[in-house]
Amino acid sequence: MSRCITPEDLLKDPSILLRKKGHDSSEGLRSFEGQVGAVVWEGSHFVTSPNMDHIWEPPRVSRITYMEDMRYGEHDPLQWPQPFIGSFCYLAAIRRRPDDLRAINRFFIAFYRLEDSDLLAQEGVLSGLYTLTPRLVSLAKNFVQNRVIAKSKEYESQDDAPKNDILLKLQPSILRTVNHLENLPMTRRKIKFLFAELQRYFLEFTAAFEYLTIYLPRIKGTMPAATAANKKLIGAFVQTAADADDLFRAGIPVWVIREAKWAGNDRVDSLCEVQKPQDYLCLDSAFLHFPVDYRDSLTSPNKYITFGRFARGFLSYGDAYNLRAYEAPIPQSTGSEQTSSTFKIGPRVATSREIRKSKQPYPIPQRQDFSEPVSVYLPPSQEAWASGLCKINTDAKRSLLVSRSMAQGGYILPNPEAFIGVTTSNKRELYITNWLKYRSALMYCLTESQGRCPLSSQLWRDLLRLPVDALPSTITQPAATASSSTSTRTSSKSSQRGEILQRIFENFDFHASGVAVNGHEHQVTWRGQALIKGQELDINLVREVLWELSELNFRFDLIALDHHLYRRTLKVEREGQILQSREDDILLCFAGGPLGTSPFLAHIANADIGIAAGDWMVRRAYIIYLRNAMRDWEGFDSAAKQCHEVDLFTRSSDILSFAEHQYLLFEVVLVRLFIQLFYDAFGRAPVIPRRLH
Repeated sequence: MSRCITPEDLLKDPSILLRKKGHDSSEGLRSFEGQVGAVVWEGSHFVTSPNMDHIWEPPRVSRITYMEDMRYGEHDPLQWPQPFIGSFCYLAAIRRRPDDLRAINRFFIAFYRLEDSDLLAQEGVLSGLYTLTPRLVSLAKNFVQNRVIAKSKEYESQDDAPKNDILLKLQPSILRTVNHLENLPMTRRKIKFLFAELQRYFLEFTAAFEYLTIYLPRIKGTMPAATAANKKLIGAFVQTAADADDLFRAGIPVWVIREAKWAGNDRVDSLCEVQKPQDYLCLDSAFLHFPVDYRDSLTSPNKYITFGRFARGFLSYGDAYNLRAYEAPIPQSTGSEQTSSTFKIGPRVATSREIRKSKQPYPIPQRQDFSEPVSVYLPPSQEAWASGLCKINTDAKRSLLVSRSMAQGGYILPNPEAFIGVTTSNKRELYITNWLKYRSALMYCLTESQGRCPLSSQLWRDLLRLPVDALPSTITQPAATASSSTSTRTSSKSSQRGEILQRIFENFDFHASGVAVNGHEHQVTWRGQALIKGQELDINLVREVLWELSELNFRFDLIALDHHLYRRTLKVEREGQILQSREDDILLCFAGGPLGTSPFLAHIANADIGIAAGDWMVRRAYIIYLRNAMRDWEGFDSAAKQCHEVDLFTRSSDILSFAEHQYLLFEVVLVRLFIQLFYDAFGRAPVIPRRLH
């Protein structure tokens, strides 16, 4: 019996791999044999390839994180072969970056390396914010139309195509990222990260489509096996004969890793040098900027899930109010408490003892009348939402025992009603101009978790009353200076207003992000139209501005309430699957759905087709999506069971067949429930959605 090969033997004499060189050469190489072979990992293993003439060094277990080029070094399937994982099999079919990339290449946008000249500087209160240039946005949109949407339709039209929803799952991330890059002012680093992720989505989508339509049929035998590898692909490392055979048949580059003890047992025709990642890749860690890492098995789907979650959450809105999911039991109706509707809504009722003990920690309503203000400047709402506001039950005992900070009834953006309650047209114009002046800076804050600062209506009004020509120089002052100023009752009113900006921006490290405060005036615009000082604002412009504010506030309110009430235990993520995120579920409630919709962007083109559309058949789908999202909330089941007007558990397909009067009643009851749940949680009425016409 021959002696077992040891790592020391193999490291000392790699030619052991060639013992069966040329064996059965007339039959050609099989999947577990090698054109080439090489010794790796100090002789403990060797690597062979049946369809490639070079050997990449296999990645080893280590700390994986983002590098300065927004990739994860040798652990990134976009630039280095990875251990094959069945649930992410399509990653082996990712295309390799061409050595001679040209603009005429149909995958140019997927491989292009972003430069500073590709960023379009945005004018505003803050400098250092950019969007992607129209040229690259156009290339990205063309790729979406010609490759993503077209290929999705092509795949769906194939009756014999394997059932797989990976293409559908990737589309929302692709379209939303293009939307953000075109419209959201961001820092250089954030734009470069999102552009790199967009390229990842493009390449993964292409790989998934080609794997399903070309390589998988070869593996299953419904198409002839490949005669050679497609050298334009990244490929994968495998450790089993079955995986090696599948990729070999498919024509995907494959490298087989085996222990030293098996050296010399199978045919290997030649030796080659191992290609090292440090000779090809950027390996400088960017963990300080992108704090996510992975240290577990390289063959676990969790590697990709970890970074996928981080990337998807990079521009997710999150919970601006920093509330955790509600865990207290929902009370049962006793029949002794009267509400403004036929069912009981909301979380636990505070006892009189609790209220006395905690000295009124519940929100004290600042107003009892939530009826709609009337103004030609305010875009109309839908009747269900207006009537829902009038029926809010403001009983203090019904409100959740939340922190005192929540009792302020703050808003993420100014309440549109603040622009209507002014006494003169000059003041309204001042409010509109100031909002548009600070809009890009405040929207940038919303994309940063430390910048989401709910402010009371009074503080927002103070900001909107600032002199139009005021320069926000105070926002770069240390936070301590601002806090001492605000605590001084003798501060001038103008100083107090300036300190509002300090409160909004005090958590930002401007130096680290490359953002600075503009020390000069800039032109205030709305959708490309300049606002001229002293000229009366067009009523349509005002209505558009207030529609956007209404829509964005409504989105943020809905997302905040969902974070507060969502029962996270209802949905369990399975390893290896890209599941639709909760934010995607919520974004379905807004015009456009997750395909291109963002919490941060409300397009005027969608102003009349959303959840507040004038046509009940148009808004019906969005109301159904809202109901579906609310079904996952704490308190919904209890409240719905106590509702005797309509069945809030009605199947979506049945709602679609409702007559108009049936649907309108369903809508009124559901909207009333939403509004009451929001009031019970946050101590104020939600900002309701509107339509433009």
